[in-house]
Amino acid sequence: MDNDFQEVHRPIAERIVQLLLSLIPEGWWSIKLDIIRDDQTAGENGLSLSISSDEGYKEIVMPTNEMYQAVAEHLELFVSLGKPWRKLGYRVFFDEEIENWRFTIDYDY
Repeated sequence: MDNDFQEVHRPIAERIVQLLLSLIPEGWWSIKLDIIRDDQTAGENGLSLSISSDEGYKEIVMPTNEMYQAVAEHLELFVSLGKPWRKLGYRVFFDEEIENWRFTIDYDY
């Protein structure tokens, strides 16, 4: 993907990460956001979001309206490129080596 894409994509991805970090419960060292795009079963925008821990914590964390908006922007960008994803996964985790948060994004087309 080219630099123009990165200029548009990076701020959206970073906003999603910041929103996740604003929701992370105390004591968690990582948080996951799983998104499924399914016009048949999802909400009004066709997106189903779930937030969870991959460390086994059971606290319920609900996505905010702002999170839905940011994810919808992410999808719109990929639709405009002709590459709409079906599933999207964000994982944000604390990296002790650099003493800062990092993230990964997984796409399923």
